Amino acid sequence: MARSGETDGFLVVGRIGKPHGVLGEVRIKILTDFPERLVIGKKVYVGESREPRTIDGLRGGGDKLILALSGVADRVEAGLLRSNFVYVHLSEVPELPEGEFYSHELIGLELHTEAGEALGRVREILYTGANDVLIVVDEAGNELLLPAIDDVLLSIDLEANRALVRLLPGL
Repeated sequence: MARSGETDGFLVVGRIGKPHGVLGEVRIKILTDFPERLVIGKKVYVGESREPRTIDGLRGGGDKLILALSGVADRVEAGLLRSNFVYVHLSEVPELPEGEFYSHELIGLELHTEAGEALGRVREILYTGANDVLIVVDEAGNELLLPAIDDVLLSIDLEANRALVRLLPGL
């Protein structure tokens, strides 16, 4: 399952941290499994207003990068961007191999057991070290935590907005 959070046609790819240096660069925490989509010249969108910016400079690696964004000339302006999310358009998201899904595609799915019992809808996904965990909420507001593993998540039909699950003993 590829991580990233979808919001109104945009996909979160990072979160801006503190400024770096005095020339307007910002640190960014990567929140995507595809950081290679962040390249010099790429248009990204910053904050709730989705303000368009171009990546003018980029360095670093791993889950943290240092970006120079268009229109950000100094440390003060960079500081104003702190804690904002960085987005790309959903239309720019790479296709995944058969049987793999982006996390945002799973939010809202109706989960049903093999016996046809409705369990609720996926509200959120927890990213743990071992495997992702689906937080499923039923109509009464009760939560069920399901590991997003092949033994539990049997099939996903995005067109029908539905998934078939097998409850393991103890769930």
